[in-house]
Amino acid sequence: MDEFQRLKDQINIHGHKPIRGVNLGGWLLAEYWMTKESPAWRGVPENRAEQGEYQAMKYLGHEKGDAQFDAHRRTFITETDFAQISAYGLNTVRIPIGYWIREAGDGEDRTWAPGGITYLDRAIREWGPKHKLFVLISIHAARGSQNGWDSSSPQEFLKTNWDKHQENIDDTVALANWLALRYNDDICFLGIGLLNEPNKVDPDKLTRYYLEAGARIREHSDMCMIGVAPLLNQQEPGGTEHWEKFMNYPKWARIRHEWHKSMIWGYENYDADEIIKLVQTDVAQHFVKWDIDGGNWLLVSEWSLAAAVPMNEEQMRRFAKAQLAAYKKARGGWIFWTWKFYGEDEGGTNPWSAKEMFRNGFLPRIDLDSE
Repeated sequence: MDEFQRLKDQINIHGHKPIRGVNLGGWLLAEYWMTKESPAWRGVPENRAEQGEYQAMKYLGHEKGDAQFDAHRRTFITETDFAQISAYGLNTVRIPIGYWIREAGDGEDRTWAPGGITYLDRAIREWGPKHKLFVLISIHAARGSQNGWDSSSPQEFLKTNWDKHQENIDDTVALANWLALRYNDDICFLGIGLLNEPNKVDPDKLTRYYLEAGARIREHSDMCMIGVAPLLNQQEPGGTEHWEKFMNYPKWARIRHEWHKSMIWGYENYDADEIIKLVQTDVAQHFVKWDIDGGNWLLVSEWSLAAAVPMNEEQMRRFAKAQLAAYKKARGGWIFWTWKFYGEDEGGTNPWSAKEMFRNGFLPRIDLDSE
């Protein structure tokens, strides 16, 4: 484990090695669009399943739902996946979770299926160390929902209530602190993304949450990597919201600014070659400007090979090459969304699936020693 600890230090302290990873999307926080074949959704009307775990469990009840969601967690991601991810040269998995994973609270907070913590423990304490993969936890679903989408499993679909009640924010601070305390001494625990894709929330409350959660974590852990994400409409590096000055060095250390880059929404009027050219020019320059402005290291914690328009095989290869070249400039590294879909075709070419993109040669095996 000494070699593993040195690699962790190179990523987290010295920055000699970047994160190269995949998201385990849809596993401990199920998303219907990518896990339609999962037993989790058996018997759930599609219009309910599309709203996320809460609505599915509300419909199923614990008698059916607990067993179905446990079957999903048990079969979707296994140790075999960790072995395959490591074999492709990656060093990190990002695991989205919901606030109910710590099984606190009562009433509506008990609607979700329990037991997810068992699998998170297994990932961090067994599979990660065995296959030399670090784990970055992402708070995808905060109490009250920070964006209203299925990926945050809202109680009221498309409604953002996280910032409407202080107890929701306090609960998220407690969750982040609880996770940091639980895994602080585990060798492959890398850190926590404090909130995934906040949207239409009070920006002052958001930044205060980051500061408070960060301070709580730093009371007992100097080594925990902390990811902060801007509001979605403030994502572009070099914008006017001064995120490059937020929680930066020397007062704060080991902070990563999370950025999600999609070439889908907003690019419908471009053709494939134009999209590839934009990646090579505009997207690549974002990282240069961010570094000039002195911001915390950028971590592209979600990206994929999905695009607004269809691409043929040759275009897809150039698209992948362009994105890898651009995101190589992100000093914090990158994490592909996602590793796989539930029940995906072994011969498929799903641009959201890193597993299929590696298997079919659209993504090359990662060689960190040559970067």
